[in-house]
Amino acid sequence: MNAYIFDVDGVITNPYKKQVKEKEILKIIAGKLKSNEPVAFNTGRTIQWVVDRVITPLLELIEDKSVLRNLFVVGEKGGIWLTFDRNGKAVTKRDYSILMLQRLQDRLRTLAEKEFSDYVFYDDKKQTMITLEVKDDVPLEKFNEIHPLLNKRISEILSEEDPDHKFKFTPTTLDTDVENVYVGKGFAIKRIIGWIVQRNIDIDRFVTFGDSPADAEMAHEIYSQEQPLIYVYVGEKPLEENYPFETYITHEKFDRGTLEYLTKNA
Repeated sequence: MNAYIFDVDGVITNPYKKQVKEKEILKIIAGKLKSNEPVAFNTGRTIQWVVDRVITPLLELIEDKSVLRNLFVVGEKGGIWLTFDRNGKAVTKRDYSILMLQRLQDRLRTLAEKEFSDYVFYDDKKQTMITLEVKDDVPLEKFNEIHPLLNKRISEILSEEDPDHKFKFTPTTLDTDVENVYVGKGFAIKRIIGWIVQRNIDIDRFVTFGDSPADAEMAHEIYSQEQPLIYVYVGEKPLEENYPFETYITHEKFDRGTLEYLTKNA
């Protein structure tokens, strides 16, 4: 019995189209759910974004909605999460202890709208974090060129507005997130493992999928809890370090890499 944990951007959805292009991925995930294997999505996206782009097309492949009790969705890196009851009804919960400074929100919104308006937008749908995301019409290669400068400006603003270091910024493939220091992909994993424990599911191995260095936090948290795992890396950039846990680097990249692994190994 494996537990499958997926980042969403660049892993389930195509990073250029921001939609599910490899439909076979959803068919395989639907099969896992029907086999009572737990599946979790761990993302910085809003829950509604995941529902619109991933859950809705997934539901089209599932007749017996009761199997959705095997699906757990964590949004905003642990700030919000979604589960399903035995009837397939969605239940959303939020951690109201995770807050963001209003002045920090205002300054980063101004940064996006004044200095980087040609490249990014401020995602005003986030409730527990701040995201400056690449615009849909900006080529990913161009975003990669300006991304370091964007991060530099974010760092400068944080140093001015957050002298107590209560917040951090995390670059990903498509954006930069600003969040409370204790949230992140690893923090969200604790929610996922807690859900699995609550369900009394006996897991032989965790299989985590990511496309950026931030996603390795998922595997690190599982490893720290002495659980067997494999980290499947589908990103374009080389891994920056040797990890203490088993890794699998796909030949294909992003969503095609995910499909490659699932087709061969799942």
